[in-house]
Amino acid sequence: RIQQAMCKDEILRFAKSGASNIKFAPTVYAKCVDDVHTFCVDVKPGGGRVHNCLFKHRKDISQDCAAAEFQNQAIQAADIRAHPKAMQVCASSIDKLCKDVHMGEGRVWACLEQAKDSPEM
Repeated sequence: RIQQAMCKDEILRFAKSGASNIKFAPTVYAKCVDDVHTFCVDVKPGGGRVHNCLFKHRKDISQDCAAAEFQNQAIQAADIRAHPKAMQVCASSIDKLCKDVHMGEGRVWACLEQAKDSPEM
């Protein structure tokens, strides 16, 4: 059990790094390198900027890159901890409104969605 938890933590850490900087997501980067050079060559990696650029060009990027980016989005949708920007800007709302919600399986996202009209949001 401990090894499974440690493995999950490592996968999450890896996904979180790749969400911030596409170069830390070797599978996604390998599938998107041509699209990055075509559409996002002037975008500085980090802070999710390259992913955002690819999303803006989602109708033009290769199918392999689109599939890799979709998988990246799915990981972030399943666990908010894999989305560094959301964790940063939503930290206080999570602490106030979703503190008893277990991370993973989209539960924190669902909690925030339900609480979006709360005055504490």
